Amino acid sequence: MRCLLLIFSFWLVQLVTFAQDCWVFLSPKLSKEELKTVCVQSPVGYSSWFHAAAIEQWDLSQPQPWWVDSTWCYTPDVIAVESIASFPLKDSLVETTDSSSTIYYEQLTMMQGERWISEGFSGRNVVIGVLDAGFVGFSNDSMFQHIIQEGRILDQYDFVEKDKIVERQSTHGTEVMACLAGKDRVQQLGLAVNSKFLLARAEQATSSRLVREARWVEALEWAVSKGAQLITSSLIYSNQLYRRTQMNGSSLISAAAEKAFLEKNVLVLNSAGNADQGPWEIIGAPGDAPHVLTVGACEPNGLKCDFSSVGPTHDLRMKPNVVAKGVVFVSSNNNLSYQQGTSFSCPLVAGFVACMKEQHPEWSAADLFDQVQIAADLYPYYDYAHGYGIPQASYFLNQEVDTLDAYEFFTEDLSDQLTEIRVVHWSPVTTDSIENGELFYFHIENENGVLHEYWVAQPNAEGSLGMYEFKKHAPCIVRVSNKKQMAIWKYE
Repeated sequence: MRCLLLIFSFWLVQLVTFAQDCWVFLSPKLSKEELKTVCVQSPVGYSSWFHAAAIEQWDLSQPQPWWVDSTWCYTPDVIAVESIASFPLKDSLVETTDSSSTIYYEQLTMMQGERWISEGFSGRNVVIGVLDAGFVGFSNDSMFQHIIQEGRILDQYDFVEKDKIVERQSTHGTEVMACLAGKDRVQQLGLAVNSKFLLARAEQATSSRLVREARWVEALEWAVSKGAQLITSSLIYSNQLYRRTQMNGSSLISAAAEKAFLEKNVLVLNSAGNADQGPWEIIGAPGDAPHVLTVGACEPNGLKCDFSSVGPTHDLRMKPNVVAKGVVFVSSNNNLSYQQGTSFSCPLVAGFVACMKEQHPEWSAADLFDQVQIAADLYPYYDYAHGYGIPQASYFLNQEVDTLDAYEFFTEDLSDQLTEIRVVHWSPVTTDSIENGELFYFHIENENGVLHEYWVAQPNAEGSLGMYEFKKHAPCIVRVSNKKQMAIWKYE
């Protein structure tokens, strides 16, 4: 009897191993409509771009039928499911800039968003697809009446329930929309207030891994088919679906976002994630795709928020691409609250890119991707926490950049390996020095463009930025940046 139980247990394990949740890539000879005539299992999703069906418990133990080209399957191990949620409310308030009768919050002014506004740019006629977990309270919120009354919600769809009701389950998408396009008679929360929108509910945290991936891919394809020029997604898929080693653009979510860029001329922006204080740490999919504009979160001084996920990708590409304010005002159900997360820094940048697209309607997705990074305040410096920094509107408006004190740098070799960097003509640090932007960013880059290390430092009273072992990484390049000011050293 014991022997029979062991055999049965072994058989059960083998059955579980061979039956996996898979994307089944179909032969070109088989249409989507014909699939149900040859497959006894009902797909839980379908990608028209990849001609692939999402099928749960696909049997890999048997020879694959003629109509299957290939499969991409999840490993059978159990991965914990986590819901997407905002961080707790903050008690502190942000400074505001009162311009005429409208209040522009710091979440906009850090990107010089008030300059876009004063020049008349508001994302007009740009079509933006918003992929999120739900838009509860959207239609009744005063922040969105300008959009609703002008008929600028072009379409909406719930890919979980398969209907056109997106105001269910979560206020997360409503809060995201506030950072993208929120405005009433008194205050403005986002920059794309005159854009057109496609709202997709693409997430239900209690669904299986394969279903969650399928919903996001279907929502992306739907938004692009409806004319979206930009996609903003604050849905981040990391340890809920994948292993860290898979954060190299290989998932179908990331492949779909890359296809949108390369073949459909659509730029996808995605939140980096809020995992840096946990064991996962790194950015999630689809933010690991090469041409997704991945957005991290920063504090008012430009320093990365402690929760914001970091790069690089598993194959050592730079992520995130840029950052924006991560603790922001949002609105849902006519309730203005203070929330934090990369979920909100991403739509802030999407609104910024919408203004770019309005200014240059001829620009391709590749142009937008490149130019928003060049416009960031640390460029050409970059690291795996801040990317290129915070996008600045003055770059596009031929306006003078805010003046900063001019600094010179002095290096002294203290030993064969140890080098000290000092700031020449440095005044003693004052209590408001951080607010004045006197943070210095370092990185050591190897010959392949991969960073060995990076830091953020503030000079002491003598102007020293610290002592570093640059030479042990030679050959390498060291960059030190204070916003747009840059010093470069090469070590052979």
